[in-house]
Amino acid sequence: MINTQVPEQLKKIINSAEFINKPKMKKLLEYIVSEYLEDRGDQLKGYNIGIDVFDQGDNFDPDQNALVRINVGRLRRLLKLYYLEDGKNDPIIIEIPKGNYSPLISASEQISNEEKKVDNPSVSSTDTPREVKACVTVLPFKNLSNNKDLEYFCFGFSQDLSIQLSKYDDIKIIGSTLTFDSITYDNKFIEKLKAQNIRFVIQGDMKVMGPQAKLSIHMTDLSDNSHTWGESYKFNLQEDDLFDIQEKITAQIAIHVGSETGHINEKRYKELLASKPTTFQEDQVLLMWYFYLSSFTEDSHHQFLETLKSALKEDPDSAIINALLGNLHGAIYINALGTEEDKKECERLIEKAYTLNPKSQLVQIIMAYKTFIFDEKERFFHIVNNSLKTATNTPLRLGIFANYLCLYGEWDKGMELLDRIFLNNIDFPAWLNGVKCLFHYRNADYEKALVEANNLHVPLLIWGPILRTVCYAQLGKIDEAKQHLDKALELRPDMTHNSYKLISRFVKEESLVNQIMEGLEKAGFVPQ
Repeated sequence: MINTQVPEQLKKIINSAEFINKPKMKKLLEYIVSEYLEDRGDQLKGYNIGIDVFDQGDNFDPDQNALVRINVGRLRRLLKLYYLEDGKNDPIIIEIPKGNYSPLISASEQISNEEKKVDNPSVSSTDTPREVKACVTVLPFKNLSNNKDLEYFCFGFSQDLSIQLSKYDDIKIIGSTLTFDSITYDNKFIEKLKAQNIRFVIQGDMKVMGPQAKLSIHMTDLSDNSHTWGESYKFNLQEDDLFDIQEKITAQIAIHVGSETGHINEKRYKELLASKPTTFQEDQVLLMWYFYLSSFTEDSHHQFLETLKSALKEDPDSAIINALLGNLHGAIYINALGTEEDKKECERLIEKAYTLNPKSQLVQIIMAYKTFIFDEKERFFHIVNNSLKTATNTPLRLGIFANYLCLYGEWDKGMELLDRIFLNNIDFPAWLNGVKCLFHYRNADYEKALVEANNLHVPLLIWGPILRTVCYAQLGKIDEAKQHLDKALELRPDMTHNSYKLISRFVKEESLVNQIMEGLEKAGFVPQ
């Protein structure tokens, strides 16, 4: 009976805000569920998934390549986010248990919010001390081999990981001066960590068999003693450069754990949604912004706009809140969804934020966005060049700089940043596919441009339909082009009157604007 309801449930999930702009995650979920429904759940192995979903070759080795494990982990978290909000009343629950690729599909139990409350319901959520920054410590890694020389590698690895994590604004690293031999990981030790306000603990060990080494790492959330993340990495002690291995792995872990939408912030975001606060403080608003940018629907836009306005009333001198609200007004203006008043509010709020805290990396990023909107070219490049010296290698912060560098015509520098993002991150904002599409489009490589355009699905924005229209038109596929042109006009009926203005607000190269207009006209678009 349940299985007959699964296809409809699957369709609802992949069309939700959590999945709509994540084609890889949709493909992975569809594959896993379809294999399960065809009674091939026992064949859901890393090797098969790597080949069938991620187009790996026959020599794909899931033990050496963590591609499948990392993406399935991401899928687990997206499903949890979906059932926390959009799917909280759905009749069917689809989960991917840890340590398994076969889904667990069951009928939901409708548990009321009252039954989920703590034993003392008279205590409100505001009575509980709120974590402003997630405090993290990295304990010394254990060398489980007989090679004592590797003690230095393990010690250096944990130290380097702490340094990498310290680059992220949303977490606070509590340094550890302990050695592994001095740690007794019992309740007494855990209470000592909690007394320092430490919530997340990262531990690891290293095993060796011949020339092969395996580094196993996991993170524990002390608030509920759950293992929130874990991964293993294999390398060759004789052939690989250990310093290079250490640098690459620690940077990768730091991104997955500490970045804007990493494991730590994702858990905090879910807790924030579940608590349903009536007022929001600076760090909570910032957390919401990260995940707002990853979904970017009309509902989430209006909800976040109202949240920011409310938060600004509570804290009118917060540089972060002023900057984020100015950013939203700028987005409304640049997408021609508002009026000149939005442009004025964008300028006022962001300039105020910059006056309040010009050293904030986030404020600098949003100031760069404002100078782009107002075509303050010299100031834009001054801010970007200075900010890039300290910017963390995350898809959101680095992606914003890369996006607007390209749109300003600095394609070499912008694409170099984009390559770093796509190389080092599994998940990234869908809107980055837009600038990759334009890169190929301006070079008249319309086939590659179309591939990127088909990965651009941001419900609130018109750019996906526009780019698909012009790519199909330039390829001579006029019928397909007209279909996407109709979608663009459905989203923005006023496009016939302001198409050039709308495009040129984003694209600063006149020749590229004209090339886009040419593609629209080939599809039958008649500007007025």
